[in-house]
Parts: sequence; C-alpha cells; structure tokens
Amino acid sequence: MLQTLALYLDLFIKFAKISIVGFGGGWAIINLLEEEVVRSSKWLSEEEFSDLVAIAASTPGPIALNAATYIGYKVSGFLGSAVASFAVVLPPFIVILMIAYGATYYLNNLYVRGFLNGLKAVVLGLFTLSAYSVLRNTLSLRTPHQALILIVLTVVFIFLIYRLKLDAIIAVVVIGLLGMLLTLLKIW
Repeated sequence: MLQTLALYLDLFIKFAKISIVGFGGGWAIINLLEEEVVRSSKWLSEEEFSDLVAIAASTPGPIALNAATYIGYKVSGFLGSAVASFAVVLPPFIVILMIAYGATYYLNNLYVRGFLNGLKAVVLGLFTLSAYSVLRNTLSLRTPHQALILIVLTVVFIFLIYRLKLDAIIAVVVIGLLGMLLTLLKIW
C-alpha cells in the first residue's frame, strides 16, 4: 500500500516538475521528460520513449499531456494515468489563472516585460535541446540505412507542409502511410 502511494507521489512530483519548467509547450519538455522517465526512473526504454514522442506528437492534444497519460498508464494503470495527467495540467492552470487575474497591471510592467523577453531565449533553448534529444535518440536506434530513410521522410514532411502548403494532418497521414509502405516492403 505504501509502495503504491509512493509510486503515485513520484508520478505526481515528476510530472508537476516537468510541467513547471515546460516553458514553450510540449516540444520544450521532451529533453526533461526523457531524463525523468528514461534515465532517472527507467519507466521507459529509449526505444519506447522514441515511440512515445512520435505517438504523443501525432495524436490530438498537448504533447506533454499525451505523454503523461501514456506513461502514467504504463507505470500504474488508469489511476497512474490520471495522476500524471493531473500533475502535468495543474501548474500551467495555476499560472494562467494568476496571469489572467493580474494581466492588466503586470503585462505593462517593465520588469515583467523584460522577464518575458528573457523567457523567449529559454523557450528557444528548450526547443533546441528537445530537437537534439529526439534526433539523437531516433537515429541511435536505427541502422544507417534506416536513419537515412528517416531523414528523407522528415525532409519530405517539411516539404509537404512548407513548400506545398499541405495541411499538417494530411502530411502526418501521408508520411505515416509512406512509413507503413516502406516497412511492409521491407525497405525500412
């Protein structure tokens, strides 16, 4: 009983901590999420984490919430899922509530504006670390041939969205189907 409560508390603390420093949204927390659930807690392997990032990014909803829900469920079933999901939602809810309450005064404050400008650099840094982490993990789990296919599919995805102006959902489906086709043909 105490061991189960300790697990729920651990889930809550880890996901609340991830959420508190998650400036910039889901992509910004990937690196910290990996540190907590792969290296520290060993709740997921690197390959499972790489799959989780792909699933969480391609399903509706915030990446952090999708990841928390999945990891909580894997670690401790439905209740674990609820605890992790609640923990990842609570800090931003409180912060947004406080901002909404004092927005008219504080957003015009020179110090607050300066702090928010500094946070932009933090967000950019977190995005960069997350992109590096996802790239490193994804490519390290593949053979050079598989890594090349992954890079080509990534470039095709970016091309579909930015050059052809294809809707992101359609581009996700197209690349998913291409990945499925390459796997079925045993090319990947």
